[in-house]
Amino acid sequence: MYRKLISLILVVTFFSVVVYSRDPIYLCAGRENKHPIWTEQPVYQAQVPNVFGEEAIQEMLGKITHILPKTIVEIIDKFGLHVALDFVADENKQYVPAEFFEELQGLADGSGVDYKDLLRVHMFPELVRASCSIVGVWGENTNDARLLQLRALDWGLQSPLNSFPAYIVYHPNQGNGNPYAILGWSGFLGALTGYSQYVGVSEKVWLAYNGTYTYRGTPFYLVMKQILQYDSTIDEAINRVYNAKRTCAIFMGIGSNSTNTAVILEYSLDRVNIFSDTVKFPGFAQTPVEHPLIPQMVYVDKHRQPSNDPCMASYLIQASNMTAQSIIQLCAYQQTGDLHIAVYDYQANQVYISVASTNFEFPYKSGQVSPSFANQFIQLDMNTQFSLQVNRDY
Repeated sequence: MYRKLISLILVVTFFSVVVYSRDPIYLCAGRENKHPIWTEQPVYQAQVPNVFGEEAIQEMLGKITHILPKTIVEIIDKFGLHVALDFVADENKQYVPAEFFEELQGLADGSGVDYKDLLRVHMFPELVRASCSIVGVWGENTNDARLLQLRALDWGLQSPLNSFPAYIVYHPNQGNGNPYAILGWSGFLGALTGYSQYVGVSEKVWLAYNGTYTYRGTPFYLVMKQILQYDSTIDEAINRVYNAKRTCAIFMGIGSNSTNTAVILEYSLDRVNIFSDTVKFPGFAQTPVEHPLIPQMVYVDKHRQPSNDPCMASYLIQASNMTAQSIIQLCAYQQTGDLHIAVYDYQANQVYISVASTNFEFPYKSGQVSPSFANQFIQLDMNTQFSLQVNRDY
C-alpha cells in the first residue's frame, strides 16, 4: 500500500463503565478513576478495517464553522465547505512531504474512500486546534527517576471521531527513521499524539496567541510525525521545529529518554519559545499563582493560558514517586482528555491509552459517550510492538 512505511492497526476493546471515588481532592472537579489497567496485548491487523466515510466527514466538519478563521468562513459562505478545505490543502501542498501523499493515496486505494475527501479531513486540525493538557515529570518526582509524559486530547464528545479510534504502529524501512506509534483514528495519518521510545509529542491550542497565521506551511501534525520518525533527542526535535515552515499557534510538548526530561514549546509562525522547569511558563513577566514552577516538571492544563484553575498544579505539587497510574488519576481529577489520552513511560517503554467510548451510533445524544478520562486504560508494551516482524511485501 505504501512503499516506505508499514502501518499496523492495533484493535482493542474499550470499556465505558465509570467508577469514581466520592471525595474530591486537589481542588479538582473530578474523582478517582478506579478501573484496573488492562494489560492484555491487542490483536494485530495488516489492514485498516474502517475509515471515515463521506457522511461522517460532513458531520464533523459541519459542526465547527462557527470557530473557523474569518478567511475560511468567507470561503465557506461563498463557495462551500469543500472549497475551503481544498483552499487550505492547496496552500500547504508544496510544504507537505511527498511520502504523506503516497500514504494517503494508498489509504484511499485500500479503503475505497475518495482521495479528495481523505485529504480534506486532514486539513481539519489546521483549522481547529484542541483544548488539551500536557505534562512531563521526571527525576525525584517519579519512582526510579523515570520520565513520564501526558498527552490528553480534549476535542469534545459529539464527533464521529469517537467511532474510529486506532493505535497505529509504523515500522519504517531500515535507514528511514525510528519505529513509532500514533494514537488517532482510522483514516487519519497525522500525529496529534505519538511516541517513538526516543521521543514523545503532545499538543494543545495556544488561544492567547495574537500573532500571524498562515496556511502556507507544513501542518503541525506532520511536523510532529517527522519528529517521531526522524528525531531522537529534544534538541533534534527543537531544531526541526525552528526550521519548519510553521503555520498555526499551539503548545507542543516534547520528551526524550536521551536526557529523561521534557519541555513545552510555544509554537507559531512568528516565534518559538521554549519553557522548562526553570523557565517561566507560559512566558509572562510574573508566573501566575495557579501555575507555579515545579522542579523537574513541565505542565499546561486544558484551559486558556494563563489558567486560573488550581487543580493540576495542586495535584502535581503534592505528588511524589509518580507512576503512570498517578498521571492517569491526574486526568480523572482534572477531567482532561475527553477524546483520548496517552501516557508515555520512557524507562519501561510502555504506553497507556484510553479513548472515549460509546455503544451508540453517531450522531450521539448527550450522555451517550463516556470520556476517556473516566474509562479503563490499556497498557501497551512498546518493546513488543516496535520489534514486531512485519510483512513488507504487503
